[in-house]
Order: sequence, then structure tokens, then C-alpha cells
Amino acid sequence: MRSPFAMGLKILQVGSSLHDWGGIERYLATLTKGLTERGHDVTTTAPASSRLSLHLTGRQVPISLKGQFQLSRLMPYYRLFQAQRFDLVNVHFSPDFILPAMAARMARQPNLIMTRHLVLKWKPAKARRYDRLYDGFIGVSDAVRDKLVESGIPPAKVVSARSGADPLEPSESREITRRALGFEGFCVGFFGRLVQEKGLSTLLEAAVDAPFSTHVFGDGPMRSEVEAHPAVHYQGRIESVANAMNACDAVVIPSIWEEAFAISALEAISL
Repeated sequence: MRSPFAMGLKILQVGSSLHDWGGIERYLATLTKGLTERGHDVTTTAPASSRLSLHLTGRQVPISLKGQFQLSRLMPYYRLFQAQRFDLVNVHFSPDFILPAMAARMARQPNLIMTRHLVLKWKPAKARRYDRLYDGFIGVSDAVRDKLVESGIPPAKVVSARSGADPLEPSESREITRRALGFEGFCVGFFGRLVQEKGLSTLLEAAVDAPFSTHVFGDGPMRSEVEAHPAVHYQGRIESVANAMNACDAVVIPSIWEEAFAISALEAISL
């Protein structure tokens, strides 16, 4: 019997709470591209003019959501589900877990799936709520799948679909990029959001007496601390990650929480 997934599906990817450009946003951009290339009809909800919206493949519906209970966004989703019938609806980030799902259930939209991107256990009440709302769950790694089951989601409703990323393709030589970035000697690069959970404090401490130069690429709440550090070179947010990673001698991922599946690691080993 031929699998229904061999045929083109009409899919809605929900990204209305993705206002940044981090791992989940990059995952969703890669996913929409891959699904479209495989013949599926993909629509994505995303904040208008966001960095995510600039990278998406397929149609877009401009919906912006700032929190799980921003009730003004319930009706836009309900109207979307009333106007269109999707074969599959897939949500990705926790602020989107409630209202789009409620609207889908109100409109009798079938096949509601959650992709979980974090290795964090839910409290029993939250797990029961999501179990009632969703038909299935995808973990971006085996660790995420195991944590969903540990939280109380029935194992039969959970699958693991390991995260992936397109191989990076630098647009210029390593030597040219190193000169442009001011790289000298052995250079270590950090790529990501500048937040505590990414282990930046550990990196800043290690950089003081390190026998290499430390370069930080990204933006976030810890930016001022990084910029003020005497032993760290802050390079800011860049579009060409491929060129910058290729110029580094090593890429560091000092996270102090459990990473679900670090895309920066996949990108680094692709070079």
C-alpha cells in the first residue's frame, strides 16, 4: 500500500511566534524548503517582515503572536482554518502551542502535530493538556522524544525525526574572510543567541587566559557584556554564517542546558 506521505500534502507550518532568527527559525526555513521540493503544498504563518519570513519557501499568512494566551490571535487562526482545509498542521514553538491548536479544534481541522525543539520535561498538567490537543508529537532528537514520553505523552504518539541542516557553502575563500574579520592565529567562534543558557558566561571566563582568540557572532540580552569583555572580539549578527564558520579554526558550543540538536554543530561539520 502506498504511503499517503508519498503524495503531495497541503501543510500548514505554524511560526507566528518566531520573531527572531535562531535555531527553530532556521529549522523551519529548511523544513519548508525541503517539503516544497518534495512536492508538498506548504503555507506558513509568520510575523510580517520578520527575518523568518524572508527565508521561508511557499505561501505565507502574516500572523504575529507574542504569548500563549494572546486571545486576539484566536480568530485569525479560526478564519484561516475555516477558509482552508489542511492535511496537516505543524506547530513549533511554545507560544504557538495553545491558540492555533484551539482554533484548529474549533474548526475541526484534523492532524494537528507538535514538533518539540527542547529537551525539557513538562509538568503532568501541561502534558495532559497537550496530549488532548495534539494528534502526534515529533522530537528533533532521540533525547527530545524520550523527554516527551517521560513527561507523560503516550509513546505511540511520539516519533523522533532528527534535525538537519543544509551544508554550508562559503562564497569566498577562508583567507579573504579571515582578513575581513581581523582573525589572527588560532580562532574560536561562537554562533548563536547571546543568552545565559548558551553558556556565554563560561566562554567569557575561559577567554581570559585562553591561548587562542575568541570571536562571538550573534545578538541578544548579553550583547553589552560580550562587547565590554577585553579578551573577546564581538563580530555582531551576520548573514553569511558559512563564510565566518569557515574562517574559524574551531566552533564552540558551551551551552549549560541540554541542547536538543544544535544546528550550529551540524553546520560546522558540514564545512
